[in-house]
Amino acid sequence: MTGISDDEYNIPEPFERLPAFVGLADRMITFEIELSYEDDGRIIAEIPAIRGCMVYGDDRESAIVNVQATALRIIARALETGEAVEFDGD
Repeated sequence: MTGISDDEYNIPEPFERLPAFVGLADRMITFEIELSYEDDGRIIAEIPAIRGCMVYGDDRESAIVNVQATALRIIARALETGEAVEFDGD
């Protein structure tokens, strides 16, 4: 019996990074999204620069959309309540 490599199944790498863009007032801020692929097919998307910004998605696209929406919610809530928005690296 011969083995089949992961490449033959088109399984993505277990970890991926890509940019996310968030518009704030008159400027655009770029954050890095980290994607991790779970064994059960779900994808974890995280923006490490924004504390608590992590979501699951059923597929890559929904994980990216959900984490971008979560980032906007976190920032909007902080602005509404007058809390400081802390970004890692600032």
